[in-house]
Amino acid sequence: MAAGWYWGAAVKATLAALVCVLLSAQAAWSQVELLPRVPRRVLFDVEAVDPPEAATQRALDAALQRVPDFLYSRISELQPVVRVYEPAQANSIVRTVVDPEGSLVSVALIEAGVELQRFELAVTGELDVLTGFVNHTARELAPVLGFVVPEVVVIRQPDDDPRAQVVRDVVLADQLASRFEFTLWASGLMRSLESGDDAGRARIAIDPLAFDATWFFRRNAGLTGSIWLHYSDLLYFGRTPDGDPARDQTSSLFLLPGVGITYRTLQRVSASAGATLYAGPAWVTNDSDVAIGEDEDGFDVWLEAGESTTVFYSLLMLHGGIGLSVTPRWTVRTRFCILISPRTLIGQEEGVNYPSAGSGGMFHYFSLGIGYRR
Repeated sequence: MAAGWYWGAAVKATLAALVCVLLSAQAAWSQVELLPRVPRRVLFDVEAVDPPEAATQRALDAALQRVPDFLYSRISELQPVVRVYEPAQANSIVRTVVDPEGSLVSVALIEAGVELQRFELAVTGELDVLTGFVNHTARELAPVLGFVVPEVVVIRQPDDDPRAQVVRDVVLADQLASRFEFTLWASGLMRSLESGDDAGRARIAIDPLAFDATWFFRRNAGLTGSIWLHYSDLLYFGRTPDGDPARDQTSSLFLLPGVGITYRTLQRVSASAGATLYAGPAWVTNDSDVAIGEDEDGFDVWLEAGESTTVFYSLLMLHGGIGLSVTPRWTVRTRFCILISPRTLIGQEEGVNYPSAGSGGMFHYFSLGIGYRR
């Protein structure tokens, strides 16, 4: 019993540390925006550096004046952009500067008042050289002028206008549609699947504990990785020589990793459903002074008094629940779960290397969870 408690405390501490590490690591992951992206708005302009009056015609000849137009046409062939004519409307500015003598042309990419790139050409008077400069500059700038996330502007409307609520719902759904969600679950009310005696009575407990990390490859559907930790005698193994359930005779520690799929809705009060398959080690200790085992065809000893062993154990969890989004980041959840050994679904429960009596699964009612979106 003391060994079981030691393992329980050690694994719970490890799980808590793992939760902290995963949350910290995930903060460094780049968040992929779920809003549809739109072409970037770009201002193409030309500027002469105070050309002397006598040099004006030479510096701003027709070809040099049209460099912004040439750049826009060539960039648009490589990367769709929207040309605008006011700086306040632009995501980026492509500024062409011609020196007073018309002998040097420079093109600069500017965003938020900061110059990011610059290209220069010494003008020779040959049109092919200028064309090559425009083509080279366009090829360098096109990958940088990619699509952007649109700005969402909510225009204030009367509270009784149904369109205002539609806008608020859409904005909230986009805020809730994160790529990653992390949830820490505590058991709540649970009951064994076994019938007869008092096996069906419900218990209130904190564990099993579960930590879920879900990556949503679509707005409503995601893949879940999970860790399930349970230490108790609710899932027991076998019976005593008298035929009594060994529930109070053994202690069991389960540390099961799992993978699954999750579906969610995107409202303030949301719903979720999914399935997770767990498989991993279970440490079982016979804490009593009698043997435990099977009693199908006479009594077969599995664990003598005081013995411990490790088995490979699996559970399939089917769950559905609801959640309340307190903020776009944090959600309080509750769910109903049924956990059952997958072998029982295909009639292979006799193929395990441990007594199957008492270890078939359990119900969870009103499990409580705290979820974080990223």
